[in-house]
Amino acid sequence: MAQRGSRGHVVAADGELTIDGYRCMAPEVVRHFAARVDEGADGTALAADLEQVLRVGVLALGATGVTVNVDHVDREFARLCERLEQQFDARASQLDRAFEAAFSEEDGAMAQALRSYLGEGGALSELFDPDRRDSAIGRMRELLGEHFEGEGSTLHRLLDLGNAASPLATWRDEIHGQFEKMRRLIEDYRRELAETASAQQAAAEARTEERAKGSAKGRDYEDLAFEAVNDIARVFGDRAEAVGTSAGAGGNKKGDIVVTLNPRDTSGLDVRLVVEAKDRELGLRPMLRELDGAKHNRGAVAALALYALPEHMPSGAAPFREEGQGRFLVLLDKDGADARLALEVGYRLARFEALTELRTADVEVDTRGIRDDLDAARAQLVSVSQVKSMLTKLRNDVSGSVDDLERRVEDLRAGLLECLDRLDTRIRVGDETDAAVA
Repeated sequence: MAQRGSRGHVVAADGELTIDGYRCMAPEVVRHFAARVDEGADGTALAADLEQVLRVGVLALGATGVTVNVDHVDREFARLCERLEQQFDARASQLDRAFEAAFSEEDGAMAQALRSYLGEGGALSELFDPDRRDSAIGRMRELLGEHFEGEGSTLHRLLDLGNAASPLATWRDEIHGQFEKMRRLIEDYRRELAETASAQQAAAEARTEERAKGSAKGRDYEDLAFEAVNDIARVFGDRAEAVGTSAGAGGNKKGDIVVTLNPRDTSGLDVRLVVEAKDRELGLRPMLRELDGAKHNRGAVAALALYALPEHMPSGAAPFREEGQGRFLVLLDKDGADARLALEVGYRLARFEALTELRTADVEVDTRGIRDDLDAARAQLVSVSQVKSMLTKLRNDVSGSVDDLERRVEDLRAGLLECLDRLDTRIRVGDETDAAVA
């Protein structure tokens, strides 16, 4: 089967996949392979890396391909219960009407017959002497006993579910068939759950194995933090350096990463940001003291604290919080998807704070607009984190509309990037105004 379009020609035939002229412009894919090229990977290594990415993606798609509609099971069960209740009510109503028609004290057929024959002035009053066995009443007692008393009575045979001639036997068979259908549906549901769990486990193991083979093997959190910061810094022309093992101007090693902003944005001045990477829990006050110390030690005007896990951050701080005086707490989740969203917001805001220090009093900057964009970006970032948590929970439970949540996450990502683009635009306008004033 082949698919031709603007992105190339893909052919799957004779047990192999051929891609001719394929192009991919997805930022995360391009960044991954660009990083591999920077690491010195040649064409053979990149081809092997692409094959690993395709294999993991196919396994992940296969794991999420099975969908189970729990609502369908609920509706079928509710529909069955409703039908059973309606049938039972219909049978009960029929019996009630039959008994009412036959034995009603006022309008029943028996009451009317008794009144016509045994009532005052009745033609056969003498034949219905209750004390005589051969009277009509005596005979009626025998008939009632025959039809309604004991296990051999007519009524008992009609209500006996084990009697094939009973009208309730068909009802019993119908109920049994419905419950058997429900049992098979539940068994199929359980089997699909087991298969889905097995596929998810296999995909997780495959991802773990591929990651262990990749370039991230053996690196600590500081290396991952530097890679993320460096990727963002290069977009702005900034220079990131890992300085955690060397002492700074303050005579200590506080500050793991130093970012020197692009000289074109700073009018040639040396403006720095400093980053602290923490793969452990650290409270708010100790972290702020470390950030202040890192700013002093590295000569920086703004500082970011990167946390490896949400539970390491102070309560309510995840995934991003500004603490004033150019200090920011940011979640760079070492295990999460889209882990760099919060870092991108924090980096841009820290960069804005650093450039603000250079602005003169007579330069007009849309501070209100910038703050509005930043608030909107924070709100979008929190929404992305919340929806990601919901998506993970729903996938673990194998229920809910996962596709809808994934579309909602993509919408939130798009909104976040739009806020960041507006922020960049406002800052660039401010930079151009600075250059004009100078």
